[in-house]
Amino acid sequence: MLGRIISANLKLSHLSSLGISILQFILISAKKAPEQVQSLIEQTRQQVVDPNNQINVIELIEKIIIYKFPHHETAIRWRQSIMLGVHALKQLYELDDSQWLEETVSLLRNHQFQQLDLEHLIEKLSREAQLFVGWVSALRNIIGRWVSCFNRSAKAHGRSPTTELRKIFLI
Repeated sequence: MLGRIISANLKLSHLSSLGISILQFILISAKKAPEQVQSLIEQTRQQVVDPNNQINVIELIEKIIIYKFPHHETAIRWRQSIMLGVHALKQLYELDDSQWLEETVSLLRNHQFQQLDLEHLIEKLSREAQLFVGWVSALRNIIGRWVSCFNRSAKAHGRSPTTELRKIFLI
């Protein structure tokens, strides 16, 4: 009854605010709910900037599903629908690493933390950190060897290494 009154008087299908969309979601049939969840989650991510508030709204949507559709199958479809964004990003990681990285950076910049592929992000950051440490170590070795060779060469020619370095770097 409430659903017919709201739908008839407010013509909810033409409005786009998150609150109205949540009201529409409360009135939706169990058959349409799983498809509508993803749209509602995306709308939440676009309209709610604060990540903590996003989590609260998504938890509200989850509670609506649990109370309105207590059937196990609906809850499973809802959770699958919520996770679609993360799964799509995980698949993108496997297909195109650079595109995955661009998408991940975009999600981070837009504070869409729930959509992040954390498993691959942690793996990527860990790998990049190890590579960076390796490069720094290699660079230290190269510079150390260069300085040793330079010192030996300067001393072999009877010159001061410090004076030679000042000439090279115009100090």
